[in-house]
Amino acid sequence: ASFFGSPVESMLSRHFERDADAFSLELTESPEAFIQNFKTMAIENRANLLPHPVAVFWRYSHPPILERIETADRLRGKDPAQSPSRD
Repeated sequence: ASFFGSPVESMLSRHFERDADAFSLELTESPEAFIQNFKTMAIENRANLLPHPVAVFWRYSHPPILERIETADRLRGKDPAQSPSRD
């Protein structure tokens, strides 16, 4: 990918990953398992939980982990800001 094409490819990839997340949440009907899985991956991979928006725009092919967890929290009717399990 070219230097200027990279953000476009990353944006498209993030779009498809969000669709895949929504599909898996709908299929399994288990946002709790989804959230636990991403928490485990974040710990094991030492993920950056608060990446700079420019880094996400330019280089991230997947949505940041906290965004994915917040999406699942919304689907289960919880406000992620009130969730004590953000560790």
